[in-house]
Amino acid sequence: MTNQTNQPAEDAIIVTVVHTAFEDRPAIVARVTCEGMDITEALEYAYRSTQNIDGSWSRAETMWVRKVRNGFDQSRREYNADFNADVEAIWDHGDLDDLVLSRGGQIGYRSTSMHDLMVVGSRIYEVISVGYEEVDYDLGNDDALWMMPTGRKIPVRNIIVDVATQRAEVA
Repeated sequence: MTNQTNQPAEDAIIVTVVHTAFEDRPAIVARVTCEGMDITEALEYAYRSTQNIDGSWSRAETMWVRKVRNGFDQSRREYNADFNADVEAIWDHGDLDDLVLSRGGQIGYRSTSMHDLMVVGSRIYEVISVGYEEVDYDLGNDDALWMMPTGRKIPVRNIIVDVATQRAEVA
């Protein structure tokens, strides 16, 4: 929820979702505004809000659905049940955006999965099989690395800096 100026409340927690589980490089895909929640509730809300169940969490409230039956075009706009106004999808990923758009813009981003990251301020949480595990690192150590599931090592400082500057791709 946002106030009348579309700004999050002062006490809102902003969770930045970073997909890393299946990607070649981390991709910041969403910012989720969580009002009136503690950190655990905010992480759960961000996770649940970035799941594709009855639509696409990263697409608009209504989606164009192309259907052809018996040679007749029956395409139409349909309500997207996974839309959530508290979720801001981040679209600035070049080849990933091209893939999504080449399929008619219907698929959107994948669901958040185990080994993806959620960032709150300078704290990083990895999605694990049940819940979240805080990534332990020394922010003052420029050599601190986080290993992606693909085996690629990413400087933790890059993740924090890219989230803070709202760059979509982590170097």
